[in-house]
Amino acid sequence: MKAGSATSITEFDRWMLRDWWRHSKTRYGRWLAATRVGQVPLRLPHPDPGIPDARGPLRYMWWLALRQPVRVLRGAFFGTAWMVGLAARPYLIARAVDDGLRKHDQRALLWWVGAIVISGFVLAWLGIMRHRTMTMVREDATARSAALVLRSVSHGGSALARRLAAGEVSTVSGIDIGTTSLTLTILGPGIGAIIAYSVVAALLWAIAPMLALFVCWACRRSFCSSDRCCAGLSAPSRRTGISRAP
Repeated sequence: MKAGSATSITEFDRWMLRDWWRHSKTRYGRWLAATRVGQVPLRLPHPDPGIPDARGPLRYMWWLALRQPVRVLRGAFFGTAWMVGLAARPYLIARAVDDGLRKHDQRALLWWVGAIVISGFVLAWLGIMRHRTMTMVREDATARSAALVLRSVSHGGSALARRLAAGEVSTVSGIDIGTTSLTLTILGPGIGAIIAYSVVAALLWAIAPMLALFVCWACRRSFCSSDRCCAGLSAPSRRTGISRAP
């Protein structure tokens, strides 16, 4: 049969299409899954959790963040866009009231109402992607911390029972690891909140400087509260038994 002489799709053509799709899926499937927006596949458990920086709680959490830089950057991006979008919704509502309702301009009112509806859909998508990404960040940190604690416990051997109580080890596995992972949320919505505060303060400065100063003060209080929360965690080398030795 000459090439291109067939006037209809044959069974051989269907087989060639299936074979091409199978090879394309095998070759590019994992790459496409890894490059989807907001998706960085988790690979758990970690074959090697690494050597942690156990010189303090902040250094340890920074080490956890450096283990997954792409995922953390995506979380910060979605968190910033989501928080700034939340701050922009009142502005859209104010424009709809000022330009549409007060001036009795139906066209402007419909325009701003449409912008409010579209922003709602965009914010919903950003919130979903932010939550998914930060959940992956927390799960990766939890699995890595659990692996480090398990490695330290196995290295302690029978001497661990004389150094630590059984309840302390259970507290580390059940509470401290989860608390440390939840603290990493500051890398997503936390950064977004600081940027959103800055944007709102800059916009308010031209309208009401006192309100802008109040927003800056509230941002400072939020930052100090998160700093006290991080400082309240004791050093991982003492509390969780995580050692720097592999």
